Amino acid sequence: MLKSEIVDTLKSIGIEITEDILEVPPQDEFGDIAFPCFELAKIKKQNPNKIAQNIVQNIQVSKYPLLVKVESRGPYVNFFFYWE
Repeated sequence: MLKSEIVDTLKSIGIEITEDILEVPPQDEFGDIAFPCFELAKIKKQNPNKIAQNIVQNIQVSKYPLLVKVESRGPYVNFFFYWE
């Protein structure tokens, strides 16, 4: 369910991905699920770190009730979700 939320969120800003590219970060402080920007960087011929930063700037967290925050850490976009 969380992965499909991320796929939908990224689609809303024009990035088409599938759930299989998403990763679980190795440490909790990196979020609940991460989107690595390496493949997108190859396609766009851009720096993956800048792509991650751009993605974070374009996501309006307030539009997604399950998201606490989204941040870039190097070439990754890290998604943090509410847990109850």
